[in-house]
Amino acid sequence: MASLNAFLKDADERVRKAAADALNEAAEQVQQQIKSNMDAQGIQNRTGQLQRSIKITKATPKRLSCKIKSEVFKAAPKKPGSRNPAMRGRYKYGVPYGRLIEFSPRINKPFFYNAWYKLRNTVKKEVMEAIGDAWNG
Repeated sequence: MASLNAFLKDADERVRKAAADALNEAAEQVQQQIKSNMDAQGIQNRTGQLQRSIKITKATPKRLSCKIKSEVFKAAPKKPGSRNPAMRGRYKYGVPYGRLIEFSPRINKPFFYNAWYKLRNTVKKEVMEAIGDAWNG
């Protein structure tokens, strides 16, 4: 399967702009679904920074890709290795607790991937429609 950049490399600026706009709109929908999932899981009460940390790197006509990131780190202990020797030096800024909440067998409150799995077919359809409309008209 070819990437969107490879597929639209010879397309005119109008088609690439329509694709970028569709990707950005879809990324915002996924971001809202992520936050909704966090509310449903009760995550906002425990980690207020996590919801604010969800950022989108927007697509441009030259670079047709979006990234949705959520990296909040629990502060590392003042004395390195004082809490858990196995974690010493593993992460530069501390422990990424968004990943722990998402994937930990003990906590297991998925929010990020559930949003993507729920919306990925819709995102694909909307981007394809936007490209088709721009290409035809």
